[in-house]
Amino acid sequence: MGGILTEVYGYARTRRVIWIGFFAAGFMSLGYWAVGQVPPAPTWPHQAAYDSILGVVPRIVAASLTAYLLGEFTNSFVLAKMKIFTKGRYLWTRTIGSTLAAQAVDTVVFVGVAFYGTQGSPGDRVAFSVNLPPQNHD
Repeated sequence: MGGILTEVYGYARTRRVIWIGFFAAGFMSLGYWAVGQVPPAPTWPHQAAYDSILGVVPRIVAASLTAYLLGEFTNSFVLAKMKIFTKGRYLWTRTIGSTLAAQAVDTVVFVGVAFYGTQGSPGDRVAFSVNLPPQNHD
């Protein structure tokens, strides 16, 4: 979506849309958190399920919003610069190239923020990523 906006309307308008999307996602997260803080009805036994599915985990929300913001700005910026570099030609190259850059930034930022410090040693991180039992480091 960001690539189409940048291509048609330019980088300045796309930045405005990115900020609107960022604040909308933040508002939604705030809404989920607020609803989770309200005591459940006495007859509703599923509050724990709600909290585990929709309850806001601050680190995940921060990671998601930060990754969204940086990834979208990267996509729009790279696409705009590539359009200048290619003199408006090779749309497929611009869209794929900007998406690759944006997804790389998004993934690195999200994983870095969301999971920083949640695993033990580097061997445990490898074991975690390939579903092997953790190593004993005695």
